[in-house]
Amino acid sequence: MEVDDMIGSSSNSYKEVTFSEYSSLHVYQVGPIERQKSYTSAERKAFQIDAFREATRIQALIASCPYEGGEAIRYLLNFGLINAEELVGIENLICGRSSSKKVAKERYLHTALVLEKQRELREMNEMNPAQKLAATAITRSLKSVEKARFRAALAA
Repeated sequence: MEVDDMIGSSSNSYKEVTFSEYSSLHVYQVGPIERQKSYTSAERKAFQIDAFREATRIQALIASCPYEGGEAIRYLLNFGLINAEELVGIENLICGRSSSKKVAKERYLHTALVLEKQRELREMNEMNPAQKLAATAITRSLKSVEKARFRAALAA
């Protein structure tokens, strides 16, 4: 097999990865006590399966509800069919594909915004771009925090 066959069609886009001149690598020995402080791959997989099952259960409840969207969730909460703690962390699974697509789009837009700012700063020969990049990222992140708080308030 030719190398070109393995690579496939190459695009004309130019991709670049840069690392901070201040980056460093620290390697730590991981002992048995430290290993117990994190989840194994099997445990993470079990959590994923449980979250999916729980989301499917809640989706079925929402589908059987006489209301839609946030009203349906409030209805289920008011009648004790679900509690708010069950919703934490699986909101995107419950809301379905349209919500997942919105989250993915938000992440893409956030990345694009930060990369665009980085390009602008590079063109202006900014000597210390870290602060300005951080400010750009924080502004976008604060908007996400506001949206999360709004969703939490609706669920409460």
